[in-house]
Amino acid sequence: MRFFLTEIVARIVAAWVVFDCYRKLRGGLRDGKIAIFNPDLLDWLTYAPADRATTPVRFWLTMFIQAIAMAAGVAIVIVGWIPAS
Repeated sequence: MRFFLTEIVARIVAAWVVFDCYRKLRGGLRDGKIAIFNPDLLDWLTYAPADRATTPVRFWLTMFIQAIAMAAGVAIVIVGWIPAS
């Protein structure tokens, strides 16, 4: 039996992911720039967002990754979290 609180927390987190990805996608299409996730501390110091005009491949790859994350979040909000076991 699945724990009910886990389902609630998973749907709340997924809704936040959907909202955040939508906000980034909308801003990326409007401004032509999108923030890149980079866990490397040294690259944070020289941070440059992906620009549609100067780095189109990086821009569209980042947009695609955000769209996939948003679709996964929508699926979790609708269906819920289904554990592997």
